[in-house]
Amino acid sequence: MNNRVIVFDLDETLRKLEFDASCEKIVKVVLRPGINDLLAKLKEVKEAGTDVIIWTTATTESAKKYFIDCLPQEYRDIFTDIISRDNKIETKSGSIEQKVYGDRNKPVTALEGYNQILLFDDNSVEADYLEKLYKDENERPDKQVIFARYPYNPPKLSELYAYKKLSEENKEIAKKTDKYFSELLKEPGCQRMIKLIEEFQQREFKPELIMYNRYRNMDDEQIKEFKSSTSDIEDEIEEYMYDNNLRKNYMKYFEEYYINLEKNIENSSAPGGDQR
Repeated sequence: MNNRVIVFDLDETLRKLEFDASCEKIVKVVLRPGINDLLAKLKEVKEAGTDVIIWTTATTESAKKYFIDCLPQEYRDIFTDIISRDNKIETKSGSIEQKVYGDRNKPVTALEGYNQILLFDDNSVEADYLEKLYKDENERPDKQVIFARYPYNPPKLSELYAYKKLSEENKEIAKKTDKYFSELLKEPGCQRMIKLIEEFQQREFKPELIMYNRYRNMDDEQIKEFKSSTSDIEDEIEEYMYDNNLRKNYMKYFEEYYINLEKNIENSSAPGGDQR
């Protein structure tokens, strides 16, 4: 019987963290659009016997506080384990994984008890390591690894805030912004992952390495179409702002976002303030 596991990176794959102006304090967690559909699929496959693991270079505390605790209650126990900066997997002495990875990155084939592994990660360096791992047919692991790269890099909240504030004073910007926000919610990354998970559940075991979307999603038409449509709307907004001398107002609201952010941080840090 084949033992399957699905491994998820966090940052720029399932979540995007927003920081303050100093880039030191986390102020907002943005979960990928469609995350609930993905979680529902993961719950389904876990009940069918496939484990689901988070593997992140962030800390365990970050994974729990800024991801697990942000999920609907019914999905918080889906993940079998959290491998993190402070909870690393040690590669076996003399193993091919130790030879290729050392103590770096995510040697997924070092996970014991699994021979079919699906890894979702935005970092193409992980693909480089896997290629080295499977380069020699005489040494490569007797495991099937599928690597899939669907990076998530949404617009900064400061940009969206500035668009929204401009919308309050300009009807044309409001129409374009509403269109833009609606399009952003259609980001197809989670749906692409669901499709791969369904294929993974049916895939027969064969020792091999399979790559999806390694190079900036160049082979995924749905994601290319999404990027093209959002980029076109961004260009429309930028062009309209330039033609109507609104760029200065945009920058004012962009800066206002961070001023308000700092005030909120100060208030929450004050005695009796909101410490969440």
